[in-house]
Amino acid sequence: MGRIARDRISPEMTCAGLFAESRRGNKEALQIVNEGIESLGLSLANLVTLLNPEYIVIGGGVSKEGGAPLLRELQKYIDQYLSLPLYNDVKLVRAKLDPESGIWGVYSLLQDFRED
Repeated sequence: MGRIARDRISPEMTCAGLFAESRRGNKEALQIVNEGIESLGLSLANLVTLLNPEYIVIGGGVSKEGGAPLLRELQKYIDQYLSLPLYNDVKLVRAKLDPESGIWGVYSLLQDFRED
């Protein structure tokens, strides 16, 4: 969403700025956010179809800025795109660790890999 917002609204636009603009009623920002959420919802529905997870943890700047409304919208799109036989009541939750925790997790895995 950030890249699209920088292309369509302002080269300095951040994810936080995009969500703030959408909350202020900026129609372009709102459209970008809605398109991004729908695209992410479709991607998550595909993930559920392939992996059948019990939980999906949403982290990073988008989850921080979008909060609970983001999770509700994502859930709506997951429900829309999933076929009923595959639907497993997957639960969306926000990450509780800081946004850089994913980077540290990858770092840890790479250290383990180097030691082998």
